Amino acid sequence: MFKNTPFEAIAKTMSEAAPKMNPAAMQEAIKPVQDNLKAWADLAQVQAKEAQASKEALEKAHRYSKPIATQIVPAVTFYPAEDYHQQYLEKRGLASCHVKY
Repeated sequence: MFKNTPFEAIAKTMSEAAPKMNPAAMQEAIKPVQDNLKAWADLAQVQAKEAQASKEALEKAHRYSKPIATQIVPAVTFYPAEDYHQQYLEKRGLASCHVKY
């Protein structure tokens, strides 16, 4: 019912429908949303483990002259960059950034 729907839209729909629904119907309607949120949380844990393993492998390989300073922490709030930041390199005819490793 709510697949690929922004959370805010789901919350609005559910809050508008709640007064009209009996508790059993509300619980049934919420189940797919709860399952979807759990799937996202599970995916985030897997990605964090993979990122940590990748960081550790790079450090063990001594690919960089200095330790990797990037911290792997849970994302709290995501703020998309302004449009003028998107495809920055491509807009300037660059294939990659200037950072050398």
